[in-house]
Amino acid sequence: MTIDSLTPYLSAINAVSSVAVFTVIFNLIKTHRETTTERINTLLTRIDALKDDSVRNDKWFVREKELLEREKKEKEGELTKLQVQLEEVLKGEGVTMQKLALGQTLKESNNEVKKLIGELSEKMIEQIREITNNNLQQDSIVSQSQLTLAKAQMARGSFDDAATNFEQYTLNENASWEVHFSKAVNLANLRQGKTSNSASVRAYSDAIGVLPNEIDPNIRARVFGYRGAILKRLGRLDEAEADLQIAKKYATADYEVDDIYYNLACVYALQGNKDEMLSSIFKIKNKNTFLSIEYHLGDYFKQFVNDEDLKSLLSSKTRG
Repeated sequence: MTIDSLTPYLSAINAVSSVAVFTVIFNLIKTHRETTTERINTLLTRIDALKDDSVRNDKWFVREKELLEREKKEKEGELTKLQVQLEEVLKGEGVTMQKLALGQTLKESNNEVKKLIGELSEKMIEQIREITNNNLQQDSIVSQSQLTLAKAQMARGSFDDAATNFEQYTLNENASWEVHFSKAVNLANLRQGKTSNSASVRAYSDAIGVLPNEIDPNIRARVFGYRGAILKRLGRLDEAEADLQIAKKYATADYEVDDIYYNLACVYALQGNKDEMLSSIFKIKNKNTFLSIEYHLGDYFKQFVNDEDLKSLLSSKTRG
């Protein structure tokens, strides 16, 4: 059998093979198309489901927002009532920012008033905690309540708690010089060393920064004088002396003048400047201030604890 005689058979086999291959390819394309269509339909179904979920989520979000807003208003209403009540009680006891800065406490208040102030303070603290824990936006209602709390806590001698609320208030509000000043005094009262003293200096600086131009000169003297006193505690003696010299320029009231000369005497003693120390002490009038000097003979006046001139001056002043 020759090649030529096999040609028809080979052509037939080739034709059959081509049809088979085409059939396979066609079936593969068909299967792929069906699979792709099925996947597309599945994706469309999922997208429709997601759309439904999105609509439900939007409605849920709106409801939750409305509930939170309603809860916020209710809690703020309760907090406002408590804040007004506490302010009225403090007002009745004569508690003001300026008096607090001069050392006013609730020492003379009767026990019922002290108890009421404590109860109102605790309720306010709980309301503020709930508002902040629930991530409800803090606004002026909370800030004002924190200021009222700070006043009450400072008057009660709870200087740590008062410091926290003063700090929160001044972070969120444009505070007046009185608030910064009371905050500074409260921090000074903490007596926790460099940390609280440095924070006190910053608060006094904030108060100075917003002092009105027309303010009473004795108040200006007090703010500078008090900052100088804390700078003295920190050992920043040149700065302390500078502040006290500014304070002396404005002071006319006896309390302010005596307090300035007392702190200047401390600064000069720490600097080892005996003449200026004695000169400052000589100008002091209030006998209680000399008791403060005697109390600090072991620290501020340590260099002169056995100095005969200092002993003689203190003796003559306390006898006079």
